[in-house]
Amino acid sequence: MNSPKSLFICRYISMISSIQTFVSRKMSLGKLIPIPCAEWPLLRDLFRHGWPENEVPFNAVQNYIDWIGIDPNIRHLQVLGLGDSWRGNGTFIVLDRDELYFYSLDTSNESLEHALKFIDWNYSYRIYAILDRHQEALGRVLNRLNVRYSFLEDTTHQYRLLKEDVTGEEEVRPPTGFRIGNLAVHHAKYINARWACRGGGTEYAIARCIAWNTSVGLFNEHGELAAWCLLSNLGMICVLQTEECYRRKGFGELVLRAMVAKLVRRGMNASASVAVENFASRKLFQKIGFKKAQTLYYTQYKVDRPMK
Repeated sequence: MNSPKSLFICRYISMISSIQTFVSRKMSLGKLIPIPCAEWPLLRDLFRHGWPENEVPFNAVQNYIDWIGIDPNIRHLQVLGLGDSWRGNGTFIVLDRDELYFYSLDTSNESLEHALKFIDWNYSYRIYAILDRHQEALGRVLNRLNVRYSFLEDTTHQYRLLKEDVTGEEEVRPPTGFRIGNLAVHHAKYINARWACRGGGTEYAIARCIAWNTSVGLFNEHGELAAWCLLSNLGMICVLQTEECYRRKGFGELVLRAMVAKLVRRGMNASASVAVENFASRKLFQKIGFKKAQTLYYTQYKVDRPMK
């Protein structure tokens, strides 16, 4: 039998260990730390809850799982959480060069606001696909920190087409003299120059999406681009555009249908964010069968002081 003294020592050691674990966890909640990429699938699967409501953060994490598989040494990429609290609340932040994304399953936004206050707001960010329930949290954090900033904000609607609602595997046939194919990285400069939302870093972002994600291009008999669309790092159809001289010929619909077919073959729903005032794009997506899912905000955050 163990003596009273040895039992006391064992209990004392166990108590000290519990205190150390508690203190360690509390300290980790006081800063953002990288979530190891080996645990990204666990983070992703938290967002299966309430499917497809949480499809955007699910696809965002899946995208970076795919990308890190292609290039394990992606520079300036971090997926961050407050200690291991993300396991319970799903709160995480992605910093990808000058792009910032944040999501949470915490309906109170308390953990998200706590996480956002640790971001270095001395830098400018492009903040994409902010969920409606998270938009106010960002504003509260910036105001609480007394950060001087300006927003260039675009309100969009996410349109979604469930893979189950896509009828058959009908082949998308281009008109005579045209072919459908994948985009190449060298097309990034051409596409960026024609994109209304272009800015610092967007050509690189487009090139990376072309290189690592699904893309569709419609080419004429000379190999010149007539229309195109990409898949963003949030798993959404983006940069859908037709060259001006080819407009009103149905080419935008053609490449969009081709992209939907590719996504369905991958077992994915098709979704896109469309600016509220872009009536033509909204009409196109609705024609193909997309339905409005939720509001998303796209924000160009700019500091109103010199960057350090």
